[in-house]
Parts: sequence; C-alpha cells; structure tokens
Amino acid sequence: MFKVPFRRPNFLISIVLLSSFNATHPAAGAEIADTAEIEESVPAGKPTAQKTDMLEVIVVTAEHIERSVRDVPATIDAFTGAQLAESGVQRPLDLARGTPGLTTYNGTSDGTPLFAIRGIGVDDPFPNATSGVASYIDDVGITSPAILGGLLFDVARVEVLKGPQGTLYGRNATGGAINYISNAPTETFGGYLDASYSRWGTTELNGAISGPVTDSLSLRLAGTYLRASEGWQTDIDTGRRIGAPDKYALRGTARYKPTERLTALLSVHISRDTSSLLSPQSDGNTGASSVLNTGSDNPSLVRLGSLNPHKDDIGAGFALNLTYHGDAINVTSISGFDQYHYVAIDNNDGQPGPSYDLSQNDRIEEIYQEIRLVPLSGLFGGRVDWLTGASYSRSRVRGEDSSDQSSSFVGQFETPPDFTTTGLSIAQANYIQIRESAGIYGNTETHITDQLSAAIGARYSHDRAEFNGISTEDGSDDGGILFHGIGANVASVDESHTNGNFSFKAGLNYKLNSDTLIYSSVSTAHKSGTYYAGPAQDPASWGYVPPEKVAAFELGEKAKLSDGHLQIDSAVFDNEYTDRQSLVTLISPVTHQIELSEGSVPKSRIRGFETEVSLLPITGLRLSGGASYLDSRVINTITNVRGAPLLAPVPEGSALPMAPKWSFLGRGSYTRSLSGEWVGYVAVDYSWKEKYKSALSDPHAINQSVPNLDARIEIRRPDKGLSLALWGRNLTNSSVIYYDFSDYYDGRTVYRTQPASIGLTASYAF
Repeated sequence: MFKVPFRRPNFLISIVLLSSFNATHPAAGAEIADTAEIEESVPAGKPTAQKTDMLEVIVVTAEHIERSVRDVPATIDAFTGAQLAESGVQRPLDLARGTPGLTTYNGTSDGTPLFAIRGIGVDDPFPNATSGVASYIDDVGITSPAILGGLLFDVARVEVLKGPQGTLYGRNATGGAINYISNAPTETFGGYLDASYSRWGTTELNGAISGPVTDSLSLRLAGTYLRASEGWQTDIDTGRRIGAPDKYALRGTARYKPTERLTALLSVHISRDTSSLLSPQSDGNTGASSVLNTGSDNPSLVRLGSLNPHKDDIGAGFALNLTYHGDAINVTSISGFDQYHYVAIDNNDGQPGPSYDLSQNDRIEEIYQEIRLVPLSGLFGGRVDWLTGASYSRSRVRGEDSSDQSSSFVGQFETPPDFTTTGLSIAQANYIQIRESAGIYGNTETHITDQLSAAIGARYSHDRAEFNGISTEDGSDDGGILFHGIGANVASVDESHTNGNFSFKAGLNYKLNSDTLIYSSVSTAHKSGTYYAGPAQDPASWGYVPPEKVAAFELGEKAKLSDGHLQIDSAVFDNEYTDRQSLVTLISPVTHQIELSEGSVPKSRIRGFETEVSLLPITGLRLSGGASYLDSRVINTITNVRGAPLLAPVPEGSALPMAPKWSFLGRGSYTRSLSGEWVGYVAVDYSWKEKYKSALSDPHAINQSVPNLDARIEIRRPDKGLSLALWGRNLTNSSVIYYDFSDYYDGRTVYRTQPASIGLTASYAF
C-alpha cells in the first residue's frame, strides 16, 4: 500500500562547513526587497558592487506569490543573475555546482540534460522522456528536458525547489522543481555587454538593451553567443578536432501596461546550435575487439572512425503573462508555446567502429496554459491566505532515431572481422508521442497565532499518454543480419493510457522569532507514465512504464544569527517511492546483446539531510558551505523487465542512480574598495560529489567522485561602467569519469571531465 512515511529519520544533522557557492539562498550580494527592485536596480545579470555587512535576502515566487526565501517553509536555493555570472554558470546543468542535492549531466554527448534532486529525476536520455524535476521558464512548464540544453542568459533569478512539489507544480515534480525567470523590460534606459575569451579560442558574448518606448510600453532585447575556433578533443587516428561549441540565442520581451489594472508581458525567443559534439571514450573491450579501445585516459583524446559527431538544433517559442489587478483578487493568465528540433549524430559508444553510433532527428512541440487567482487579502480577517488555479499542457514528440551497431556483430558474420564495418545492423525507431495533462489546485495557509501557521494544499490531475511507434532493423546486403529483412519489425507500440492523481501537502510552520523559521510537511506527488523510445533490438525494450508516486516527510529550519552575520539552514527528509521510473540495462533474449530500456522499481526509499551555512566574519569576507547526504535503497529485488533478464540483478538494498551519498560545496569571496571608484573582488568555488550509479542493473555504470575548483578575480565599478575579470574552471585539471555505462565485448563507455580552462571577461554596463 502507498503510504506516507511518518517515521522519524534515524540519523543526526551535523552542521560542519564554512564555505559554499554564494548563489545558495544564504548568498552574497545586496539585499533585494522585491521583484520590481530586481528588475529595476541595474541591467540584470551583471555583477554589481556588493554590500559587505549583510547577507542577501532574495524574493522568490516559488509559491506563486512574492515572498522572501527566508519565509518560505521549504528547502529552496535561489540564485540571482549576478551570482550566476560570477560563478560561471552558462547552462542549467551548471546549477549542480552550487546546489546541494542536485545532480546533473547530459544523457548523450551534449544531448538531453538530466536532472535529479535528492536522487529523483530522470536518467532516460531520449527527448520523449519526462523528468521528475519539473522545469518552468518564465512560468511556462517545460515537459521535455531536451529543450533545456541551451544557454542561460539575461536571467533575473533561478529558484531550485527541493522535495515533492505535486500541489503547485503538478505532475513530474516528484523530486522538485526549477524556475528560470528572465529579466523584464525596465522603465529606464540601460543595457550591458559582456565579452569573454578563453582556452580553445572560445568566444562568448552576452548582452541586453532595455528601456521605455512610451509611458505604457517597455522593450528588452537580450542575446548570447558561444563559439570555439577549435575543439577541445582530438581524434587519435586522424588528428581531427571535435567538441567545439557553436550556438546562439535571442530573446525579445515587451511589457505593456495600458491601465493600472492590466499588465501584459510577452517574450519571444529563438535558439540555434550547430556545435561539434564531444565524444566519450571506450575501454575494456576484449579479444580481437580490443582495437575498439581508446587506449588513453586523457579526456582530450578520442577515436571516431568515419563518424562526424555534430548537432543542428533550432528552437523557438513564446510566453505571455497577463495579469489583471482587481479590487480583491489578482487574476493571472500564463500562456506558452515551445518547439525544438533536435538533430544530432553522436559517437555515443566512444569507439572508432559503430557499436552504438546514434543518429537523432526529433521534433518537440509543447503548449502550456495556466490561470491563477491570488487574493489581495486573506479570509477571516487575514487569518487564512489562499490561492487557486488550473493548468493544461500538451506535448508532441516525433522521433526518428537510429543506431548503427554493426561492430557488435562482425565477429559472428565476418572472417576476419572488420570492426569498422558500418551498415550491417541499424536499429531504426520512428514514433509519435502525445501527452496531455489538466489539473486544478488550491493552497491555503492559516495563521493560528502570530507565530504558528498551518499550510494545506491539494491538486487533482488528469494525464493522458499516447504512443504510436515502430522500431525496425535495416542494414546492407540482406537488409539486416538479425531479423533478415529490410525494415523488419523488432518492436511496435500503438496505445494510450490515462490516469488521475490526487496530490496533497500539509505542513506546520513555527516562527520562533523574526529570524528563525521551523517547518515540517507531509506531501505526495506523481510523475506521469512514460515509454522508452530508443532504437530497439528486442521487443522487451518497448512498453509502457506506469506512473511514479512519492510520499515524503520533511523537517527543516532557517535561522539567522549573530545580528545577521550567520545563517544556518538545514532539513531532514524521508521519501518513499512506488514504481520509480528508471533506465535499465538488459540482455536481449533475441540477440543476446546489451539493450537499454526503462522499467519500474516497485518500492524504493531515500532518506537524508541537507545543510547550508553562510558566515560574514569580517567586512567584505563571505564564507559559506553546503552538504547533502542521501541514503537511497531499492526495497524489492529486480531481475527482469517485461520478461527480459537484466544485465545484472538489482538486489534489495541497492543504491538508486543519480543519488550520490555525499556531496559538498564551498565558497569563499572577498570584496574590497580600491583607489578611486573601483572595487576588487576575488572568489573561490569548490564542489565534490561522491561516486554514484548512473543506471540500474549495469555494473559499469558507477561514476567516479567528481571534484571541481573554480576561481575568479575581478575589478569593477560599484554602479555602472567597465569591469574586468580573470577566471578559471576546473583549475586542478581533474580528469574523472562523470558518466559511464556498459558496451559490447565486455567494454564500457566513459565520459570524462573537460580539462582546465582560463578566460578573461570584459563587461560594460550603461
């Protein structure tokens, strides 16, 4: 039976840290009073002079209302645009460097980004998959993580909400939610331009211009561009260079306020990515197939064969926010549309021969609509605050993906075998997937006393998933060495599933004093059913995976001490999962080869704690730190998926993927006035994640511990004008495996961290 875990966690919280990413909610920077101040203060996204005698307070909209992050009874990490720029965050995946409990990496070579909060997210790399971490861009829900593969630019802030968010955010928020909020047009004219140059001839430009056109209309135009003149990886056999980014994005935003009651905010965006893809490496292949090994653990050296890995993506969309300010209630309508065409050729096996060379041609279309009602005052004399809303979303994914796995079979069909042979066996997946979801929700907070309040929220969702597709085998000569026929049917699915879900959240919050909040909650959430859509060599690979459900308990505190010079935020949590969706590796009964699929973990559990500390020991010096501990366990032994045996059984007690037991991060920064109007700034960031699984049932899919050291030195004006920064990333030049999995011939495919890079950034704000 699905039940809410009320058991007390059997571990102790320890708070022993002194450094962290300044973008966590006890971060460095000037205090922010409200959202308008975020937008109007300076050209947002720019590093600005920081007050050196106080810790920052950021206003967030995590609960669909503006509220100080210190007063929200939940674990939230909030980042301003300035903090992201200072810490070198270029894309959503980089957020993990400054967020305890957040794990990220690409599912393929710079392909679909995968996110997990507290060990819950998505590990399926194909764009039809949905994440357990809900993503919202300017309040518009994003279903496919593939859309999040672009660059972060001109953002006002990012909010990372941890733990189930099933009431306010609906389906696909079993692990949490991430909100990306762009800068809005300003009422005064201004702008900025950043220009960076770094290793491998990498040029990055970021900029925005904003201001009023009339008394009622303001506009903002922002853009980003990233390109490297040479790739950071070299093909050992040919000397070709790969791994060079080449991408840009533009966003235009208009704010129109024809009356005091009506505000319209429209943003339109477009992105393009024609990058040369990086490549993993291959090792451990045995026998004659040892010729497929890379032969080096230097991450800059790879082997490609005849393949040219690259991307050719284009995306576009819009978001429209209409708010009517009534006498008693504000009504907000949020409408959005996104389309993304993902095209890639990927050396996904890391080999010079094709054991899993992946070609993708996927079109994603999504629409989103939400209506919210937010009262200006509470009921019963202001004792009961409430809000309610309804949402609808629809996504359509058309996939045309193929994988050439010829080198996996040449030993059986060629004498002598030529492991660079192509076209013997090509698995081709063609499908259309449609998802629809509608929900209605409400949330209340009752102020029992001035210090004690009770929060209750609920949502009912109705989801529908439709999948119509076929996976075939093609190839040269007889049309396919396995199934012997051009277009021979390997797997096919034509079905739809609907399900309803009721999620709730109930909590008690106690304000010990103006600087200390203690909160507790019990909540549930669900993730809609899904399908694995990768090219299949076995019918068992394809099939419906039922919805995932979670029940969670959390107890936390947020405390500001020592006259505001010390902040300590901590939380303990206990989550029980039913039918957790997870990528698995199996052995095909048909081909006797390794095959990927997605299945369910019937019962699993994650318990843990997080803590974050920020300290201002002296004027200008900031020390902060964070830690996360996860104890993840599979409750029931798993041996097969849809009758196909797993590569390795998953015994009871096994750890879940994307759930490192320990992760730490630390930051130290110092700001000091220099001669004249200049300010000096120096910062050091360090993060470390313990080794963890990247997939179940795969003995090779255990990543190494991942350390990272970054630093930044900057001089700048305290308001506007010129600033110069020297920065470095991965300064220890660590080369560790952050993602790996089994391949054919007893080998494995490994992705290693990119070598150290040093760069210079010049910025001008006006």
